[in-house]
Amino acid sequence: GATAQPQPVLPVTGECVLATREVVAVNVRSAPTTSADNVIGSLSPYDIYRVVGRISDNTWYEVMAGAVRGWVATSVTRLGGDCSNVPITFVPEMPMPTTPPMTTPTVTAPIAGDSEVNTTISFTRDLSLGFSGAISYPMGDRQDTITWQLIDIPANPPSDAQLRYTIRCTGPGVEFAEFVFASGGSSQPCTETGSNFIESVRTTMRRDNAVTIRLTGGDNVLVNWRISFSWYVP
Repeated sequence: GATAQPQPVLPVTGECVLATREVVAVNVRSAPTTSADNVIGSLSPYDIYRVVGRISDNTWYEVMAGAVRGWVATSVTRLGGDCSNVPITFVPEMPMPTTPPMTTPTVTAPIAGDSEVNTTISFTRDLSLGFSGAISYPMGDRQDTITWQLIDIPANPPSDAQLRYTIRCTGPGVEFAEFVFASGGSSQPCTETGSNFIESVRTTMRRDNAVTIRLTGGDNVLVNWRISFSWYVP
């Protein structure tokens, strides 16, 4: 009976060579890709072939198959000899990076909490007091009211004694801030430089009052306000 021809034994030294992995012919291609139209020859499973190049990731080797120079896949071949210095003769093209679509960042509107104030201001005890808070628009608390009551005013106040207070607003959108007194009703801009007020201390002066600081509009507005009180006694 016929005897099957054995596959060749590959050397362990010398130039880099290869043979087929199985007892089947292997396609030789014009480029290191599997395409139906790039087969230019084949490797016999009973011969050894010289390796003359490789792809950068070692998935394909370039060989000389007689007069044909082409590419065979690493997965269907086996190597022999010293293949440590086989030159890279093909570098795959890197795909062009895709530019992600431009996205508009989500802007979160600042939100202020409720900062209402209700206090008493003693002529004999409180030399100075200050209160602060924040208002925001369109989200959050759009206005705060500071209510105060004057107490402990003596029956005969010192001559030229005064209650002095300042209202000031700061922050993005301050141009939309204003305040209005409960006793008057007319609004005034609440500015970064501050508005100053002076009341002479009399037994007949108004003992209670309130001012509302509010926003009239804007986009993502957050305004910080501060009101400070002090007594002036000559």
